[in-house]
Amino acid sequence: ALHLDRFLPPTPVRTLVDAEGESLGGLLPALDAAAATGGLQRAPTGLLEEHHALFERMIPKMLEAARSHAAVRMSSLKRAAHKEAEERLLSEAARLRSLRAVNPAVTEGEIASAETRARAVMEHVTAAELRLDAVRLVMMGDPG
Repeated sequence: ALHLDRFLPPTPVRTLVDAEGESLGGLLPALDAAAATGGLQRAPTGLLEEHHALFERMIPKMLEAARSHAAVRMSSLKRAAHKEAEERLLSEAARLRSLRAVNPAVTEGEIASAETRARAVMEHVTAAELRLDAVRLVMMGDPG
C-alpha cells in the first residue's frame, strides 16, 4: 500500500569473496564476461563430495563475509532511498500545509495522512533487509 518500490526497488546486490572473505568485487565484470563468452567451465563431477569437509568449513565463512560486504552496499542504497522518500513525501505534506493557508477545503486530516504516510515509508525503508537469493561457487585455478 505504501509503494515502497518507488524509493527502494528490488535491487540485486552482488558480492564476490575469496576463501578468506576478502572482497573480489573488482573481478565481477571479468567474471560476467567469462560467463557470457563461455569462458567458465564446470568443476569436475564429484568435486564437492570429495572435498566435503573443506567446503563445509569454508562456505559458511564465505557466506557471512559476502553478507557483510553486501550490507555495506545495502546501507548506502537505504540511505539514498530514505533521503528521496523524505524529500518527496514531506514536501507533499508541506505543500498541503501551504495550500491549507489559502484553501480551507484542505483538511488537517489530509495533512496528517500525508505526514503519517511519509513516516511509514521512511520506517519501512530503514527496516529493509537483504535477502539471499542465490550462491555461485567459482573456483579459480586447477581443481585437481
